[in-house]
Order: sequence, then C-alpha cells, then structure tokens
Amino acid sequence: MSKNRESDNIVFDDIANRIVVEISPDATPQKQNFSKDNFELAELLTSLKSFNKSILEVRQQIGLDKPLPYPKSPTIENVVELFFNKSITDEARGILKNWAKELREKYRLSENWGISFRIAVLTNILPAPPSETVGIHLPKNLSPNKKEALVGLAMGKVNEGKVLEYPAIYFTRQFSIDELKRWINDNKSLVRALQSKLPKERRLRSKHHTLFWVQMAWMYKKNGMKSWTHMSKKLQELLDSKQKDNENNNEDFPGDNAPEPGELRKHYVRFIRFLRELESS
Repeated sequence: MSKNRESDNIVFDDIANRIVVEISPDATPQKQNFSKDNFELAELLTSLKSFNKSILEVRQQIGLDKPLPYPKSPTIENVVELFFNKSITDEARGILKNWAKELREKYRLSENWGISFRIAVLTNILPAPPSETVGIHLPKNLSPNKKEALVGLAMGKVNEGKVLEYPAIYFTRQFSIDELKRWINDNKSLVRALQSKLPKERRLRSKHHTLFWVQMAWMYKKNGMKSWTHMSKKLQELLDSKQKDNENNNEDFPGDNAPEPGELRKHYVRFIRFLRELESS
C-alpha cells in the first residue's frame, strides 16, 4: 500500500463535518494555563478518522441525533449546562463518562481531556483543555452539589473522590503558602516518586503553522495534486492572497513564506507519522 493510501486510511476526510477545535473557556492565551501543545494535539485528534468514528458511535449510542448548539460566548457554567440538557439522560451521562475515560487511556492523556471529549460528542466542538497539573479533593462534608462539582472538574480545580485514584496531599490545619512551598521543596524526591506512574502532558515538536501547512498539503493531495513543488507554489499564492486581503487587520497568518517543497514533504511525513503514533497509543 502506498504512503498516500495509508494516509487515506488514517486521516478524516469529511472536512465539512470535522470536529472544530476551540480554546476551552477556562483557558485563554492570556492565562498561564493555556497550552499550545493541547490545542495542536486537539487539532491532530480531530484529523484522525478513528477519533471521529468513535465520536459518531457514542453519539448514536446515547441517542443524540444531532449535536447540541455550542454557546456563542462560552463560559464554564454554560458549557457544563450542556450535560444537563433535557435530551441527555443519566444513563447517557454515564455512557459518556466511561467512553471518555477509555479514550483518554487509549491516547495516554490526563483527566482534563475527559470533559473536552464529552463536549465534542454533544456539540461537535472540542475545547482544547488548559494545562492543569493540580486538583483539589473535597471530603464529603465539604462537597458541593453535582453541578457545582462538574464545573469545578471542568476547571481542573475540584475533584471529588479523586484522592482514591491519584496521589494526593491533604491538609489537617490552616497553613501559609510559604509553608506549602517549603514542604514541597523538602519532599522533592517523594513528589517525583508519586508522579512516576501518572500520564505525562504530551508535547509536540511542531508548531501551529506547520500543522496548517500539512493540513493544506493533505487537502491538495486528496484532490490529486502530487508535486510538492506545485503544492508549495499553491500555498504561497494562498498566503499572498490572504495577506493582501487582510493587510488592514490583525488576523494571524503562518509567516510570510510557505515552506519549500522538501520542507513541506518533511512536515507532511511527520504529520502522518504522529497520527499513526496516536492511533497506536
């Protein structure tokens, strides 16, 4: 099988119905928890044929005929409200939760992806989650109601009962931030050991504009274009046209020049290889 045919089997080619990636409402470029790696990983996941197939299958399983509208001005609260839509039953919520857990484990992703995967099923929007490393466990006598807990979970803040699944630090008295910092510094080896079996945040070596180029190259190849030189030329024409049309605004474009043919081919090969790695995670 040719490399081009292999890419046909792994890349989702229904562009019109592809899941759209957006920044999660609890992460913005202005916040320190915004993760470019997560955003680009989300873009790669939505390029996978198997990922989109899984979304459609679980959507059918919970009886969702068409996606719910994603909020025009998304906040944590109105996005979480989607889970309590009258068309989503308790059974469906359970199915979604279990499916998202299995998908996270398949791709070796941390728990903050779980809510995003479930939102993708409900809305066809995949919010790229923030980079979160620490959550808060609340004992039952301090636990909020279910909806408030879900909001907290989406924000990566409150994880009721997660202390049973993950290493946790607990508090027995009030203390200062300086005390906590000293405790962590004094117990670095213990903290490292506790993390040893947790999933790592996946980091991409490519940059966002590289992903743009290879996605465009894949579309050209899908339409029968075979010459990397021709593709590079078409990309430069596209870039020049876009920059001319938008010279009076601040819209971001991937640089002034399209990649040379050899560079474009190299980026494309890496793109397909990374998709295969995700597929076989």
